[in-house]
Amino acid sequence: IWWPYCEVESRLSALATAHSEQVAIERFGTTLGDRPITGLRVGNREHCIALVGVIHPGESGPELMIPAIERLLQEHPDLLARVGVAVLPNVNADERERQVQGCPWYLRRNMRQVDINRNFDVDWDEVEYGYGLVSSDPDADTYRGPRPESEPETRAVVAFLEATAPRAVLSFHALASITGSCLLGPRIGESDPAYVAACHRFADPYVAAFCPEPPSGAGVRFGASAGSLPAYAYRSLGIPAFDLEWDGNPDALPSHTDRTTPALLQTYQARHYRGLLAMLEARP
Repeated sequence: IWWPYCEVESRLSALATAHSEQVAIERFGTTLGDRPITGLRVGNREHCIALVGVIHPGESGPELMIPAIERLLQEHPDLLARVGVAVLPNVNADERERQVQGCPWYLRRNMRQVDINRNFDVDWDEVEYGYGLVSSDPDADTYRGPRPESEPETRAVVAFLEATAPRAVLSFHALASITGSCLLGPRIGESDPAYVAACHRFADPYVAAFCPEPPSGAGVRFGASAGSLPAYAYRSLGIPAFDLEWDGNPDALPSHTDRTTPALLQTYQARHYRGLLAMLEARP
């Protein structure tokens, strides 16, 4: 179910070719391994929502995002003319390529062993202890790096967000190309009532459309750490931003042991398409 780098790039190029009036392909940076970090701008550029994938290479991204964009272009081109989508599907492309090759079954950091989701320039010097790990420890899977935005992958995400100026950001996580409808906002935004309300305006339509009976873990939560993409988007851009995580749905449990099947991936592709469509239709 993993897509190699060449397939991701091919699908992006095909979309830009087939829908040249609505889709533009852009390069926002380069990985440590010198792979271009490529994104799409789809539809309306003045009012858009951003999707970011593979911050962690063993987690989700292009396999969920690109089919959703393909369907939107086929089924709802008029909607995309009113509200667009900016897509950066394969940030940590070097280590994702190792993931595609199957060794090991889960990777979290980039080639320099930095966790990109602890490397953004927002409260970076605050040590995090999530998962029982210490983010200042170079041997930890949550290592924040030697300095803020030290990694080219982090800087590419920042360049992407600055260029596209989205109204909200969804960063796809969880395991083995499957993520749910738990939208994890930045911990530092939880005490800001106006921000919390804005998060719900974007997230609630997504969650309601995602699954007929949302699991107990679905919906907005606040817990994204210092140095994370959601924290950066809140502090620097003032926009709702979420790490999409597992929502407790038991049908996703195979992904936790690297046993995601093509059928399960198709189920989640359809769910995320419905969620994104509902969010765009709501146009918060």
